[in-house]
Amino acid sequence: MREEPDPQWLQEARLHLSDRVLDRIVGGDSGLPGYESWSAERLHATGGGTFQTSVYRYRRSNRSGMFAGPTISVIVKVIARLEPSRLDSLRCWEREMYVYNEPRWLTGLPAPLVAPELLATLELDRCIVLVLEDAGSDSLGLAEASSQWTMAEALGRFNATPGLSQPWFSRGALAAEQTVLDQHAVAPSDPIGIALRRIRSSGPDLLRGLNGLPQHVSHLDAFSRNVVIRPSTTSGAPDEVVLFDWATVGWAPLGADAGSLFALTLGYLDVETDAASEFEAVTFEGYVGGVRDIGPMVSTDELRFTFCAVAALRYGAMVANAHPMALSSPEAVAAIVGHPIDVVTNGWSVLAPRMVGLIDEAEHLLEHLEPSP
Repeated sequence: MREEPDPQWLQEARLHLSDRVLDRIVGGDSGLPGYESWSAERLHATGGGTFQTSVYRYRRSNRSGMFAGPTISVIVKVIARLEPSRLDSLRCWEREMYVYNEPRWLTGLPAPLVAPELLATLELDRCIVLVLEDAGSDSLGLAEASSQWTMAEALGRFNATPGLSQPWFSRGALAAEQTVLDQHAVAPSDPIGIALRRIRSSGPDLLRGLNGLPQHVSHLDAFSRNVVIRPSTTSGAPDEVVLFDWATVGWAPLGADAGSLFALTLGYLDVETDAASEFEAVTFEGYVGGVRDIGPMVSTDELRFTFCAVAALRYGAMVANAHPMALSSPEAVAAIVGHPIDVVTNGWSVLAPRMVGLIDEAEHLLEHLEPSP
Protein backbone atom coordinates (compact mmCIF):
# COMPACT_ATOMS: atom_id res chain seq x y z
CA MET A 1 0.00 0.00 0.00
CA ARG A 2 1.35 3.41 -0.96
CA GLU A 3 2.19 5.56 2.03
CA GLU A 4 0.61 9.02 2.04
CA PRO A 5 3.09 11.93 2.06
CA ASP A 6 3.34 14.09 5.16
CA PRO A 7 1.08 17.17 5.10
CA GLN A 8 2.72 20.48 4.22
CA TRP A 9 2.82 21.77 7.80
CA LEU A 10 4.76 18.67 8.89
CA GLN A 11 7.10 18.81 5.90
CA GLU A 12 7.87 22.43 6.82
CA ALA A 13 8.83 21.43 10.36
CA ARG A 14 10.99 18.51 9.26
CA LEU A 15 12.88 20.70 6.79
CA HIS A 16 13.48 23.40 9.41
CA LEU A 17 14.83 21.01 12.05
CA SER A 18 18.35 20.73 10.67
CA ASP A 19 21.33 19.45 12.63
CA ARG A 20 22.50 23.03 13.12
CA VAL A 21 19.13 24.19 14.51
CA LEU A 22 18.86 21.26 16.92
CA ASP A 23 22.49 21.60 18.04
CA ARG A 24 21.92 25.26 18.79
CA ILE A 25 18.83 24.40 20.88
CA VAL A 26 20.67 21.86 23.05
CA GLY A 27 23.82 23.97 23.21
CA GLY A 28 25.93 21.58 21.18
CA ASP A 29 28.32 21.83 18.26
CA SER A 30 27.44 20.61 14.78
CA GLY A 31 31.03 19.57 14.27
CA LEU A 32 31.29 17.49 17.45
CA PRO A 33 33.55 14.51 16.67
CA GLY A 34 32.14 11.03 17.17
CA TYR A 35 28.47 11.89 16.69
CA GLU A 36 26.05 10.92 13.94
CA SER A 37 23.56 13.38 12.47
CA TRP A 38 20.28 13.82 14.30
CA SER A 39 17.71 11.11 13.56
CA ALA A 40 13.96 11.26 14.12
CA GLU A 41 11.74 8.53 15.56
CA ARG A 42 8.02 9.13 15.23
CA LEU A 43 6.15 8.45 18.46
CA HIS A 44 2.51 7.52 18.77
CA ALA A 45 0.54 10.76 18.96
CA THR A 46 -3.18 11.30 18.67
CA GLY A 47 -3.63 14.98 17.90
CA GLY A 48 -7.14 14.59 19.21
CA GLY A 49 -7.73 12.09 16.42
CA THR A 50 -7.48 14.85 13.82
CA PHE A 51 -3.92 14.16 12.63
CA GLN A 52 -2.99 17.76 13.45
CA THR A 53 -0.21 16.93 15.93
CA SER A 54 2.91 14.81 15.46
CA VAL A 55 5.49 13.94 18.11
CA TYR A 56 9.07 12.78 17.53
CA ARG A 57 12.07 11.79 19.54
CA TYR A 58 15.17 13.33 17.92
CA ARG A 59 18.45 11.62 18.82
CA ARG A 60 22.08 12.38 18.13
CA SER A 61 23.91 9.15 18.86
CA ASN A 62 27.57 8.71 19.68
CA ARG A 63 29.88 6.35 17.81
CA SER A 64 32.41 4.11 19.44
CA GLY A 65 35.93 5.51 19.58
CA MET A 66 37.98 7.99 21.52
CA PHE A 67 35.43 10.80 21.03
CA ALA A 68 32.39 8.74 22.02
CA GLY A 69 29.94 10.45 24.38
CA PRO A 70 26.38 10.13 25.64
CA THR A 71 23.41 10.07 23.28
CA ILE A 72 21.60 13.42 23.12
CA SER A 73 17.81 13.36 22.71
CA VAL A 74 14.85 15.74 22.77
CA ILE A 75 11.12 15.45 22.23
CA VAL A 76 9.76 17.51 19.32
CA LYS A 77 6.04 18.29 19.16
CA VAL A 78 4.74 19.70 15.85
CA ILE A 79 1.28 21.31 15.89
CA ALA A 80 -0.57 22.51 12.80
CA ARG A 81 -1.80 26.09 13.03
CA LEU A 82 -5.55 25.88 13.59
CA GLU A 83 -8.09 28.48 14.59
CA PRO A 84 -9.58 28.33 18.10
CA SER A 85 -12.67 26.15 18.54
CA ARG A 86 -15.97 27.78 19.38
CA LEU A 87 -15.55 26.48 22.96
CA ASP A 88 -12.11 27.97 23.49
CA SER A 89 -10.52 31.35 22.85
CA LEU A 90 -6.95 30.01 22.62
CA ARG A 91 -5.28 27.68 20.18
CA CYS A 92 -3.77 24.60 21.77
CA TRP A 93 -0.12 25.62 21.38
CA GLU A 94 -0.84 29.05 22.87
CA ARG A 95 -2.06 27.54 26.12
CA GLU A 96 0.77 25.04 26.19
CA MET A 97 3.32 27.85 25.83
CA TYR A 98 1.60 29.76 28.63
CA VAL A 99 2.11 26.73 30.87
CA TYR A 100 5.81 26.36 30.09
CA ASN A 101 6.47 30.09 30.32
CA GLU A 102 4.93 30.50 33.78
CA PRO A 103 7.73 29.27 36.08
CA ARG A 104 5.90 30.29 39.25
CA TRP A 105 2.91 28.23 38.20
CA LEU A 106 5.05 25.22 37.31
CA THR A 107 6.96 25.33 40.57
CA GLY A 108 3.60 25.31 42.36
CA LEU A 109 2.75 21.85 41.05
CA PRO A 110 2.51 19.42 43.98
CA ALA A 111 5.20 16.74 44.19
CA PRO A 112 5.81 14.34 42.59
CA LEU A 113 4.19 15.99 39.53
CA VAL A 114 6.43 18.01 37.20
CA ALA A 115 6.25 19.35 33.65
CA PRO A 116 9.07 18.82 31.14
CA GLU A 117 11.40 21.72 30.40
CA LEU A 118 10.60 23.67 27.25
CA LEU A 119 13.89 24.11 25.38
CA ALA A 120 12.67 26.11 22.38
CA THR A 121 9.61 27.26 20.47
CA LEU A 122 9.75 27.65 16.69
CA GLU A 123 6.86 29.56 15.10
CA LEU A 124 6.75 28.64 11.42
CA ASP A 125 4.25 29.61 8.71
CA ARG A 126 2.14 26.45 8.88
CA CYS A 127 2.96 25.03 12.29
CA ILE A 128 4.36 25.53 15.77
CA VAL A 129 7.28 23.39 16.96
CA LEU A 130 7.87 22.79 20.67
CA VAL A 131 11.23 21.25 21.62
CA LEU A 132 11.04 19.64 25.07
CA GLU A 133 13.40 17.75 27.29
CA ASP A 134 13.29 13.99 26.82
CA ALA A 135 12.09 12.90 30.26
CA GLY A 136 12.83 9.22 29.75
CA SER A 137 12.30 6.23 27.54
CA ASP A 138 9.27 5.92 25.32
CA SER A 139 7.81 3.12 27.45
CA LEU A 140 4.29 4.05 28.42
CA GLY A 141 5.01 3.47 32.09
CA LEU A 142 1.56 2.33 33.22
CA ALA A 143 1.76 -1.42 32.72
CA GLU A 144 2.38 -2.08 36.42
CA ALA A 145 -0.11 -1.38 39.21
CA SER A 146 2.51 0.58 41.17
CA SER A 147 2.96 3.03 38.27
CA GLN A 148 -0.80 3.29 37.81
CA TRP A 149 -1.22 4.17 41.48
CA THR A 150 1.64 6.69 41.39
CA MET A 151 0.12 8.47 38.40
CA ALA A 152 -3.44 8.50 39.76
CA GLU A 153 -2.34 9.69 43.19
CA ALA A 154 -0.26 12.51 41.65
CA LEU A 155 -3.28 13.65 39.61
CA GLY A 156 -5.46 13.65 42.73
CA ARG A 157 -2.97 15.84 44.57
CA PHE A 158 -2.71 18.18 41.58
CA ASN A 159 -6.46 18.56 41.09
CA ALA A 160 -7.05 19.19 44.80
CA THR A 161 -4.29 21.80 45.21
CA PRO A 162 -5.74 25.33 45.58
CA GLY A 163 -4.22 28.50 44.21
CA LEU A 164 -3.26 27.31 40.73
CA SER A 165 -5.87 29.31 38.80
CA GLN A 166 -4.78 31.13 35.64
CA PRO A 167 -6.76 33.37 33.23
CA TRP A 168 -5.72 31.22 30.28
CA PHE A 169 -7.32 28.02 31.62
CA SER A 170 -9.62 26.23 29.18
CA ARG A 171 -13.35 25.88 29.65
CA GLY A 172 -15.76 23.54 27.92
CA ALA A 173 -13.37 20.65 27.27
CA LEU A 174 -15.90 18.07 28.50
CA ALA A 175 -18.74 19.69 26.54
CA ALA A 176 -16.59 19.28 23.42
CA GLU A 177 -16.76 15.50 23.90
CA GLN A 178 -20.55 15.62 23.63
CA THR A 179 -20.21 17.75 20.48
CA VAL A 180 -18.05 15.04 18.91
CA LEU A 181 -20.62 12.38 19.83
CA ASP A 182 -23.45 14.45 18.32
CA GLN A 183 -21.57 15.01 15.05
CA HIS A 184 -20.82 11.36 14.18
CA ALA A 185 -23.14 8.69 12.89
CA VAL A 186 -23.22 5.48 14.93
CA ALA A 187 -23.38 1.89 13.69
CA PRO A 188 -26.78 0.34 14.44
CA SER A 189 -26.22 -2.86 16.38
CA ASP A 190 -22.62 -3.78 17.22
CA PRO A 191 -21.37 -3.35 20.83
CA ILE A 192 -19.56 -0.13 19.96
CA GLY A 193 -22.66 1.38 18.38
CA ILE A 194 -24.85 0.37 21.35
CA ALA A 195 -22.40 2.00 23.76
CA LEU A 196 -22.01 5.19 21.73
CA ARG A 197 -25.77 5.70 21.42
CA ARG A 198 -26.18 5.25 25.15
CA ILE A 199 -23.34 7.65 25.99
CA ARG A 200 -24.64 10.21 23.50
CA SER A 201 -28.19 10.12 24.86
CA SER A 202 -27.06 10.33 28.50
CA GLY A 203 -24.34 12.92 27.89
CA PRO A 204 -26.39 16.13 28.29
CA ASP A 205 -27.70 15.11 31.74
CA LEU A 206 -24.25 14.00 32.85
CA LEU A 207 -22.71 17.28 31.68
CA ARG A 208 -25.30 19.27 33.64
CA GLY A 209 -24.36 17.24 36.69
CA LEU A 210 -20.64 17.81 36.10
CA ASN A 211 -21.11 21.54 35.55
CA GLY A 212 -23.00 21.79 38.83
CA LEU A 213 -20.04 20.53 40.85
CA PRO A 214 -17.17 22.66 42.21
CA GLN A 215 -14.55 23.15 39.50
CA HIS A 216 -10.85 22.50 40.07
CA VAL A 217 -7.68 22.78 38.00
CA SER A 218 -7.40 19.76 35.71
CA HIS A 219 -4.97 18.60 33.03
CA LEU A 220 -7.81 17.12 30.94
CA ASP A 221 -5.56 14.97 28.75
CA ALA A 222 -3.65 12.92 31.32
CA PHE A 223 -3.21 9.35 30.10
CA SER A 224 -0.50 6.88 29.21
CA ARG A 225 0.85 8.66 26.14
CA ASN A 226 1.35 11.91 28.03
CA VAL A 227 3.15 10.66 31.13
CA VAL A 228 6.58 9.36 32.04
CA ILE A 229 7.39 7.97 35.48
CA ARG A 230 10.98 9.14 36.02
CA PRO A 231 12.88 7.14 38.68
CA SER A 232 14.27 9.25 41.49
CA THR A 233 18.03 9.73 41.64
CA THR A 234 17.87 10.54 45.36
CA SER A 235 17.63 7.78 47.93
CA GLY A 236 14.23 7.76 49.62
CA ALA A 237 12.71 10.38 47.32
CA PRO A 238 9.57 9.51 45.31
CA ASP A 239 9.71 8.94 41.56
CA GLU A 240 8.75 11.97 39.49
CA VAL A 241 5.58 11.97 37.40
CA VAL A 242 6.44 13.98 34.26
CA LEU A 243 3.26 15.13 32.56
CA PHE A 244 3.30 16.34 28.94
CA ASP A 245 0.73 18.04 26.67
CA TRP A 246 -0.80 20.85 28.71
CA ALA A 247 -2.82 22.22 25.79
CA THR A 248 -6.22 21.70 27.45
CA VAL A 249 -5.41 22.45 31.10
CA GLY A 250 -8.42 24.10 32.69
CA TRP A 251 -11.49 23.64 34.87
CA ALA A 252 -13.35 20.41 35.67
CA PRO A 253 -14.75 18.67 38.76
CA LEU A 254 -12.52 16.53 40.97
CA GLY A 255 -12.35 13.08 39.39
CA ALA A 256 -12.23 14.23 35.77
CA ASP A 257 -8.51 13.56 35.33
CA ALA A 258 -8.91 10.09 36.84
CA GLY A 259 -11.71 9.30 34.38
CA SER A 260 -9.57 10.51 31.47
CA LEU A 261 -6.59 8.48 32.66
CA PHE A 262 -8.68 5.32 32.85
CA ALA A 263 -10.66 5.66 29.62
CA LEU A 264 -7.98 6.98 27.28
CA THR A 265 -5.25 4.61 28.48
CA LEU A 266 -7.60 1.69 27.85
CA GLY A 267 -8.87 3.22 24.60
CA TYR A 268 -5.34 3.30 23.22
CA LEU A 269 -4.84 -0.28 24.48
CA ASP A 270 -1.89 0.71 26.65
CA VAL A 271 -3.34 -1.48 29.39
CA GLU A 272 -4.74 -4.87 28.37
CA THR A 273 -8.53 -4.94 28.24
CA ASP A 274 -8.64 -8.08 30.39
CA ALA A 275 -6.92 -6.05 33.13
CA ALA A 276 -9.53 -3.27 32.98
CA SER A 277 -11.15 -4.10 36.34
CA GLU A 278 -7.86 -4.01 38.20
CA PHE A 279 -6.82 -0.84 36.37
CA GLU A 280 -10.09 0.86 37.26
CA ALA A 281 -9.76 -0.02 40.94
CA VAL A 282 -6.13 1.11 41.20
CA THR A 283 -6.80 4.34 39.28
CA PHE A 284 -9.79 5.37 41.35
CA GLU A 285 -8.40 4.36 44.73
CA GLY A 286 -5.01 5.95 44.04
CA TYR A 287 -6.72 9.14 42.88
CA VAL A 288 -8.95 9.34 45.98
CA GLY A 289 -5.83 8.90 48.12
CA GLY A 290 -4.17 11.84 46.37
CA VAL A 291 -7.21 14.08 46.87
CA ARG A 292 -7.40 13.14 50.55
CA ASP A 293 -3.69 14.00 50.97
CA ILE A 294 -4.47 17.62 50.10
CA GLY A 295 -7.71 17.68 52.00
CA PRO A 296 -10.74 19.20 50.21
CA MET A 297 -14.03 18.03 51.71
CA VAL A 298 -15.53 16.03 48.87
CA SER A 299 -17.57 12.85 49.08
CA THR A 300 -16.46 9.60 47.51
CA ASP A 301 -19.81 9.48 45.67
CA GLU A 302 -19.05 12.84 44.05
CA LEU A 303 -15.61 11.67 42.95
CA ARG A 304 -17.05 8.41 41.67
CA PHE A 305 -19.82 10.13 39.69
CA THR A 306 -17.30 12.38 37.94
CA PHE A 307 -14.94 9.46 37.29
CA CYS A 308 -17.69 7.35 35.69
CA ALA A 309 -19.26 10.17 33.67
CA VAL A 310 -15.97 11.53 32.31
CA ALA A 311 -14.59 8.06 31.52
CA ALA A 312 -17.68 7.24 29.45
CA LEU A 313 -17.68 10.61 27.66
CA ARG A 314 -13.97 10.32 26.87
CA TYR A 315 -14.30 6.78 25.52
CA GLY A 316 -17.39 7.80 23.53
CA ALA A 317 -15.80 10.84 21.89
CA MET A 318 -12.55 9.04 21.12
CA VAL A 319 -14.25 6.06 19.48
CA ALA A 320 -16.92 8.12 17.72
CA ASN A 321 -14.17 10.25 16.20
CA ALA A 322 -11.88 7.37 15.26
CA HIS A 323 -14.33 4.63 14.26
CA PRO A 324 -15.21 6.14 10.84
CA MET A 325 -11.48 6.56 10.16
CA ALA A 326 -10.95 2.93 11.18
CA LEU A 327 -13.29 1.97 8.33
CA SER A 328 -11.96 4.39 5.69
CA SER A 329 -8.25 4.54 6.65
CA PRO A 330 -7.55 1.55 8.89
CA GLU A 331 -3.78 1.82 8.44
CA ALA A 332 -3.80 5.39 9.77
CA VAL A 333 -5.74 4.46 12.92
CA ALA A 334 -3.55 1.40 13.44
CA ALA A 335 -0.47 3.62 13.24
CA ILE A 336 -1.86 6.06 15.81
CA VAL A 337 -2.93 3.41 18.31
CA GLY A 338 0.07 1.19 17.65
CA HIS A 339 -1.81 -2.06 17.07
CA PRO A 340 -3.30 -3.86 14.04
CA ILE A 341 -6.74 -2.49 13.24
CA ASP A 342 -8.54 -5.74 14.12
CA VAL A 343 -6.93 -5.66 17.58
CA VAL A 344 -7.99 -2.01 17.98
CA THR A 345 -11.64 -2.51 17.04
CA ASN A 346 -11.88 -5.71 19.08
CA GLY A 347 -10.47 -3.88 22.10
CA TRP A 348 -13.00 -1.08 21.72
CA SER A 349 -15.80 -3.66 21.45
CA VAL A 350 -14.65 -5.42 24.62
CA LEU A 351 -14.62 -2.09 26.48
CA ALA A 352 -18.06 -0.99 25.24
CA PRO A 353 -20.21 -2.86 27.82
CA ARG A 354 -17.95 -1.59 30.62
CA MET A 355 -18.58 1.99 29.51
CA VAL A 356 -22.34 1.35 29.49
CA GLY A 357 -21.95 0.08 33.05
CA LEU A 358 -20.18 3.31 34.02
CA ILE A 359 -23.08 5.31 32.54
CA ASP A 360 -25.53 3.28 34.64
CA GLU A 361 -23.47 3.94 37.76
CA ALA A 362 -23.09 7.66 37.00
CA GLU A 363 -26.83 8.11 36.45
CA HIS A 364 -27.62 6.31 39.72
CA LEU A 365 -25.14 8.46 41.65
CA LEU A 366 -26.43 11.65 40.04
CA GLU A 367 -29.94 10.99 41.34
CA HIS A 368 -28.71 11.10 44.94
CA LEU A 369 -25.73 13.44 44.65
CA GLU A 370 -25.37 16.34 47.06
CA PRO A 371 -22.41 18.40 45.77
CA SER A 372 -19.68 19.31 48.21
CA PRO A 373 -19.37 23.02 49.06
